Amino acid sequence: MAKSLKRKKIHQCDVCEKFCEASSILKVHVKIHTGEKPHKCDKPFKCGVCKKKFPIKSILNAHINIYTKGKHNKCDVRKKCFIRSYYLNVHMRKHTGEKPYECDICSVTHTGEKPYKCEVCKKSFNQASGLKIHFRVHTGEYD
Repeated sequence: MAKSLKRKKIHQCDVCEKFCEASSILKVHVKIHTGEKPHKCDKPFKCGVCKKKFPIKSILNAHINIYTKGKHNKCDVRKKCFIRSYYLNVHMRKHTGEKPYECDICSVTHTGEKPYKCEVCKKSFNQASGLKIHFRVHTGEYD
């Protein structure tokens, strides 16, 4: 028996002629050509101390702990506070140069740092390839 295939409507960019499966993906893609940011992040919850904004109140509440309960997880070098001691330990490696996770398989030192940051949503990645793959969420591009 033959499978019946549904025909998908294909949408094409007028500028570069790229094809997208959905009109919503095309709308995001077109913003590459206009320079418009694809998403305007809504962060209505603001810290009264440092003015940093958060999308969810529970994240703000966790952040506020660095000013109250989290004082014992403080970096003596930069005076930065962390909610958990693990985060302080990872941060301190920047000052000490410690690289504790040398991989036996790929000979790369895994530090837990994520230096590659998405300019759209600020999500961070430990490798450039991860950022490149992630960015497709914003552009609608797929290989």
